[in-house]
Amino acid sequence: VDINGNIFIKSDSHVDVHWILKALIGLSNVSVDLISLSINGSKLSLQVFPVSFLITNRIFNEKMLDRSSVERQNIAKDLSDTLTRILGKYKNLLQVAIRKITGGSLVCYGDVIFQQPAPSNKDVLQTLAFSVDPKDYLDSSSFQVDRFSFTVAGAGLEPSLKKSGVPVYVVVLIITFLLAVIAVPTFLWLPKALARRGKITINRESDA
Repeated sequence: VDINGNIFIKSDSHVDVHWILKALIGLSNVSVDLISLSINGSKLSLQVFPVSFLITNRIFNEKMLDRSSVERQNIAKDLSDTLTRILGKYKNLLQVAIRKITGGSLVCYGDVIFQQPAPSNKDVLQTLAFSVDPKDYLDSSSFQVDRFSFTVAGAGLEPSLKKSGVPVYVVVLIITFLLAVIAVPTFLWLPKALARRGKITINRESDA
């Protein structure tokens, strides 16, 4: 919903538009998109980080495309509250807005909005990734996510940090098994080979 109107301020001195904008930041608590907030063409100085991630324990519903549907509003609010709680350590965090939800399990797109000075996008990415517990739940919420699906302003986790197809402990076990397969026959064969060599040497000395 777009809302346009006029603000009347009784004052004997010039009113700073930017001061008024900052005073209106609290409107974020009543679902006002701070990116859209403007007065006479002036807007807040914001740092906006587009964010996306994959939810793995939810099934996409066509109603989630409808911003007015109960399904869309409920999941958007729950996600926004969860991300706001995770990123609450940043004092300049102003708002988390869920913009779009699409299929493919459930892919969420949104904006994380900071007042300047803002943290780096990689710092925010790391905070989000580390908020996923060992069972893949996002900050003890009901949402299971793929931590390696997080992107923040184009930044994703480094390939070296991504999960490989086979767990590390399985790789270690495979290598250990292969070494054992090679080593055991060698240890069994070596004494026999040395014994034969010794026997041949003794026989040669006897012949002499």
